[in-house]
Amino acid sequence: MSWDITRQLLLPAAVGNVQGTLHVSTTRTTQPLSDAQNHVPAAYVIVRDFLSTDEVHKLHAWFVDPVSPATATTFDGEPLDAAAKTMEPTVLQLYGQPEPLERRFPSIFQRLLALKDVVGRALGLDEEELDEVTYAQDVRHITYHAKHGCPWHVDDPVSHFNTVMLLSKPGADFGGGNFMVHAGPCLCGDEGRPLDLCLGDAVIYSAAKVDHAVSVVTCGERRICLVELRRRSLARRCGQRLPRVDQTPHVPGL
Repeated sequence: MSWDITRQLLLPAAVGNVQGTLHVSTTRTTQPLSDAQNHVPAAYVIVRDFLSTDEVHKLHAWFVDPVSPATATTFDGEPLDAAAKTMEPTVLQLYGQPEPLERRFPSIFQRLLALKDVVGRALGLDEEELDEVTYAQDVRHITYHAKHGCPWHVDDPVSHFNTVMLLSKPGADFGGGNFMVHAGPCLCGDEGRPLDLCLGDAVIYSAAKVDHAVSVVTCGERRICLVELRRRSLARRCGQRLPRVDQTPHVPGL
């Protein structure tokens, strides 16, 4: 499969650079959950310099501060045990409690909403729908150490869009660790498309439709912040979780 449609988007100055490229796949996939947003096409957009260097440092420092409201978890949001600390990337998570991020970084959060609106309109979603997609269901700071990666998967299909912001510099802070996307559905052995992200860049993608992975980090630390947006009417507060939906196989070696 391939990305069938590409076109330039004009982005508001508040979002980042003035242009982004929208990539859309016409592959038809559906998710089984009743609230899955199956009408949202598989699509992604890269935004350069979404975060300033100062914002990168402040966002990272806030999450790793000992008094941060974020909780250390596994990738699946489970309590972290000693074994998981060495086997998995370090996850600091705010699930079902987005208010601390919104209060501490209102400018970044409003920028995320503005980006969601631009991409949603380009995909044909109506304003009434986009006005409701303002709830940050999941917020994560993830640190990948050497030998860590993330296998192919899709995210929570109840959500509309996920945005990943890169908080470390490729080639200087870490090696390897490419963010990969696939037009889907991803089959074991299929090659994905590596995205060339730099410090402060962001990529927004359809949560339910874009198969994605992170290749193994070879050295250093790769840090990202992820924000997952969904309809406020489908919000799940802290302690309420949906079953994980992962219909794509793990790629050997990740």
